[in-house]
Amino acid sequence: MSLAPTPGRPVILLIDDSEIALRIGKLLLEGEGYDVITASSGETGLDCFSQRSVDLVVTDHLLGELNGLEVVKRMKQERPEVPILINSGDSELGESAMIADGFLAKGAGTEAFLETIRRLTSK
Repeated sequence: MSLAPTPGRPVILLIDDSEIALRIGKLLLEGEGYDVITASSGETGLDCFSQRSVDLVVTDHLLGELNGLEVVKRMKQERPEVPILINSGDSELGESAMIADGFLAKGAGTEAFLETIRRLTSK
């Protein structure tokens, strides 16, 4: 991870407790021209969010000790203008889905994922 974003490239914070999901997501998004910061826990994601300027957050819902709902709530309190996408295999999201800017089920496909990212970063 480079500390300085590339000028003109949107920065995405990707939060997932699956190392494989982080690697695949990072490769996919960087291949599409995004700078990607990864975090393997909700707490780490919140730290990155507080310290860095990001254009979009993509988070899993099931993150261990700190779930996606708490991550979304805290981020929206800090910077409500930053869009947040929940990308999760958990379909029982409840309040998380209502306060996030989007939801996409894991397994929805690469094109659906990228189209949602494009839509949320172009606002």
